[in-house]
Amino acid sequence: MPLSAEDAVYIKVTGHQWYWQIEYPGYERQLTDELHIPVNTPVHLHLTSADVIHSFWVPRLGVKLDMLPGRTNVLRLEASEPGIYRGQCAEYCGLGHAHMQFTVTAHEPVKFALWLQGHTAAHHKLQENASDE
Repeated sequence: MPLSAEDAVYIKVTGHQWYWQIEYPGYERQLTDELHIPVNTPVHLHLTSADVIHSFWVPRLGVKLDMLPGRTNVLRLEASEPGIYRGQCAEYCGLGHAHMQFTVTAHEPVKFALWLQGHTAAHHKLQENASDE
């Protein structure tokens, strides 16, 4: 049975000169140049740019969408098998454009949930330790 939009994983992606900021809303998780998704699950990427036009592209997942400052575009994708997929900016965005690469790691859904929960728990532990000092 196909999953609905309510079952989708929402992730925010912001293009910067010259890196990608990845956020998992509700999980206090932020990464740079690294995206983790579950397989066989709809993923809705909310794409925007902090500075100039970028283009989010993952060739093996067959997806590409421009990212404009001040605007959010939604890219829907779904990986059908676990693995590591390479992505890059497909819009010339300045001298560092060639370095705007990222990885997408597709996990089995249970492993993705454990990854996300593990990173969220680690974040809370770091916050607790910082407040103890």
